[in-house]
Amino acid sequence: MAEGGSIARARLDAGSLEGGLNLSDHSVLLRHAGHSLKDFFIWSRESQHAPEHSNPCAASGTGQGGGCEALCLWDGRAPRCVCPHGELAEDGASCRPYTAFLMYSRLTKIDSIHLEDSANLNSPYPPIENKTLMRNAIALAYEYETQTLFYSDIQRGSINSVHFNGSDHQVLLDKCGAVEGMVLAADSGVLYWTCASCSALRSAPLASLRAAPLARRRQRLRTVLQLRAADRPRALDYDPCEKRLYWTNWSERRPRVSRAHVSGREVQDVVTTDVLMPNALALEHDARLLYWADARLDKIERMRYDGSHRRIVSRELAEHPFALAVGGGWVWWTDWVSRAVLRADVRGAPGARTVRRGLARPAGLLLVGPRRQQCE
Repeated sequence: MAEGGSIARARLDAGSLEGGLNLSDHSVLLRHAGHSLKDFFIWSRESQHAPEHSNPCAASGTGQGGGCEALCLWDGRAPRCVCPHGELAEDGASCRPYTAFLMYSRLTKIDSIHLEDSANLNSPYPPIENKTLMRNAIALAYEYETQTLFYSDIQRGSINSVHFNGSDHQVLLDKCGAVEGMVLAADSGVLYWTCASCSALRSAPLASLRAAPLARRRQRLRTVLQLRAADRPRALDYDPCEKRLYWTNWSERRPRVSRAHVSGREVQDVVTTDVLMPNALALEHDARLLYWADARLDKIERMRYDGSHRRIVSRELAEHPFALAVGGGWVWWTDWVSRAVLRADVRGAPGARTVRRGLARPAGLLLVGPRRQQCE
């Protein structure tokens, strides 16, 4: 009955006091909610036995009484406003979006996690889903000013866009190939991505893409760097200070982590030893540190941008890291073997822990926040 985290119901009169309850006759209300499902609360208007008109939450007759924008909870003494998504504003009644949070792909949906209270299962935003456009979402990028998320769908071969709240879901660019890494340069408004199936790094200005009809948007594309046929570029990030792109390369002959200017010039390899499958990569801009993960050597490393001062951040629970995000003193990653989202201290302290579990194929991962690409 568990089915990856389920909620079921059975009648209380299905049995006797002497023989106990017979729960075999039950119905499942919710399936596959994840193994992190522990408890739930039932609210019923019929079970609220307060005298008529004494419950401020019921005053409006909509369940949104008490002056609350979203939900109003009544404990028999006082009403309390709560937000299923977003945080309660200073007025104690309205809801506002969180300024920073994690977003990660579950292939057919994109979910979010609180940074400060990752155990809070009321996610910052409702899950983003679309049966037509989202079939195998891998790479993620975002534009904070417009609250827009970009993701690649390698089954459709497209790059799509959608607001954080799930609205305005559309195809941004089609026929892109296998896009497995993506980043938006906030200073220039240029979207960069890796194409594993065409062994290239490519880009396009967002404003130009949005202004053109879908059928003509491919004309705005630019190949930043064409690699060799045996190369398979994957994760990607951008340094605004030196205008460089950093990426991992799955090449079986020569796996490596590399960098180049956004012009495609001055290509340099920064990791060429002790590497087999460099899967994930993320830059910590304030500290000017690069984090990357090897999915075969089961480790997460960090180093300076030039490849010096390498050190292992975590081997604990890093069984097949897929994507990385870093910030707030933590490195976060999705893992295909653990089927989870996890985090560890960036200083390498022991105690890596699971944040979300029971995920079939967690893929792209982002730390969303304002001014994340500052050059100081």
